[in-house]
Amino acid sequence: MKKLALLAIVLAMGISGIGHMVSTPRRESGITTTENRKYTTQFFSDLLHIDKPYASMQGPYDIRHIDLSQNGKRELLWLTDYDVTVVDEENEPLSSQQYFCHAQIMYENNDLFRKKNNRLFGGSRNLPPKWFVAVPGKSSIHFPEGFALPMYSDEPLQAMTMALNQNPDFQPFDIKLRTDLSYFKDDDLPEPPRALGRFGVAVRLPVLGDAPAEGSEHSCSVTDADGVVTFAKSVSLEAREKDGTLTTPHFFVAPGTYTYKQRFRGADQLPFDTTLHHISAHLHPYGTSIELWDTTENVMLFRSNATTDSRNTHVMNMTEYSGAEGIPMYTDHEYELRATYNNTSATNIDAMAVMYFYFYDKNFTV
Repeated sequence: MKKLALLAIVLAMGISGIGHMVSTPRRESGITTTENRKYTTQFFSDLLHIDKPYASMQGPYDIRHIDLSQNGKRELLWLTDYDVTVVDEENEPLSSQQYFCHAQIMYENNDLFRKKNNRLFGGSRNLPPKWFVAVPGKSSIHFPEGFALPMYSDEPLQAMTMALNQNPDFQPFDIKLRTDLSYFKDDDLPEPPRALGRFGVAVRLPVLGDAPAEGSEHSCSVTDADGVVTFAKSVSLEAREKDGTLTTPHFFVAPGTYTYKQRFRGADQLPFDTTLHHISAHLHPYGTSIELWDTTENVMLFRSNATTDSRNTHVMNMTEYSGAEGIPMYTDHEYELRATYNNTSATNIDAMAVMYFYFYDKNFTV
């Protein structure tokens, strides 16, 4: 019953009935500290058995609770670093991270997050229930010095880690995924860091026809300016737009080169004019780049380039932005993501295109 309940949580968090959970949640500790009083909690997934090729978001995964409290004392913490590493059965890092799919740190329950966010911070903390997302090519997040995510040590978080295998030539084996989450205690700091808020924007293609039954898959299509049809694939990530259109962020790309665009307003994501201090991005193999444009000013603000292996089965690196100076973003401006895929294979490939943003939450108060 516990596994069924947790699967429902995963479905609610938007990662759907995909993959295979191998462990029931458990509380984690194992907290260490450094000379500069930065604390790190490290924990491992259970063994994840790789017994066949797994497409994106289809592999085995693990969910566990995170407990950062010590001696039952509530403390204000500032999260600064998040790292996910593929390791072997002896907890030694593998030379390649190609078996890593996704990982995230999130609140255990969306409704609970809203209630606690209001009660603990009076609603001044501009965070969604999902705080960190790691993806192939960008399995770590390190904020610039002087910036961090605020939380109390007894807030109920959980970590999800998921494996991937897009290599058809292999023998079955086991891996683990190690997570390191680092932070400062507010009481140890001469002055607090600047608080960061977070939002993400994904390219979402329209789904044609009615939504499928939960857990099923279906195809949809969108036609580009040249009349070429590409296909979208549902992995239970559909959502209704304000105009009623059903869209999905997980889609097929036909052979060829395509650019996908997603417009959004600054006011849709930000409560005020501010600056961006960390940007990361997610593309699948055959993705070449994803850009953030300020279309009001007609200027590109940031571009993340993808590096893949020679067989285009694994994203090895996605360039990021991390800086104390920041990139201005305005509520009255229009913005656009522009993602490019160059599918040099002979078949359709599955794809996503997402950017994750951390901004200066200048109205945050404790």
